Amino acid sequence: MKKLFAFVACFFAFCLVADEDIDLKINGDFKGSKLNAAQPVYWVKNYANNPKIGASRIIATNEPDEFALEVKTTAVATPFYSLPHRAKGGDRVKISIDAKGSGQIMFKCYVYDANQKYVGILYGKPIKLTSSLFFSEYKEVITLHEFPGKNPIGNVRIVFAALKDTNVVFKDVEAELFPKR
Repeated sequence: MKKLFAFVACFFAFCLVADEDIDLKINGDFKGSKLNAAQPVYWVKNYANNPKIGASRIIATNEPDEFALEVKTTAVATPFYSLPHRAKGGDRVKISIDAKGSGQIMFKCYVYDANQKYVGILYGKPIKLTSSLFFSEYKEVITLHEFPGKNPIGNVRIVFAALKDTNVVFKDVEAELFPKR
């Protein structure tokens, strides 16, 4: 009986470790942001100087010191990316966000080597928004595959984007890293 108990305990411990993930610190509630700013604190609005890029602004939520990001695009996608996080080829990144609006959004990963040298972009699939009135959660898992002829992956930046012709409000961004086993 003791051997059976020990086996079952080891099995459950293995299952817990096998699915262990790392919550990435990305300021997904946009804490510390200023109302009407074009981008949240600790995020970068990519291509911000491009005149075709969408308009964006920080708006208040019902939660103290938590904010949302309103984005309106017409001509081109408007991406926002996080600070870098350690990662390696074969890791998986799960990105989720609460959003409401019309149009489409997309998740991406900008990948870099261990010295922060750019390696490439990994794209998720376009996701159609389902409600203009109520927030829904959208999520995707992206596997960090290596790029032939480039340095090995050492870092990743989390990216969410409003695609062309989209009006959206984003809040509660989360990202988890599932290390390759």
